[in-house]
Amino acid sequence: MADVSNDWKVNTPQLYKEIVECMKGGEILRTPLRIMMCILGELATYAIKKNDPELNVLMMRLALYDIPPSKVQYYIDAEREKMKVPPQ
Repeated sequence: MADVSNDWKVNTPQLYKEIVECMKGGEILRTPLRIMMCILGELATYAIKKNDPELNVLMMRLALYDIPPSKVQYYIDAEREKMKVPPQ
């Protein structure tokens, strides 16, 4: 069976929002999740500066880049293409 874990995606901002708004007792997590999103925002900014294809794919899989959902797979595929080693 093929490993499909590299295809998994999580909309991190939406997940945090749903935890706070929908989970019983989620209000108590509002501040820690807000801090976590700020740190992830800093990480996304750093990743953009580095422009590393592997890091870009991870950021897109976590929905930390501002890309329309319909375009995410296109950009992930483009970044994965950059990671391929050319034949010698």
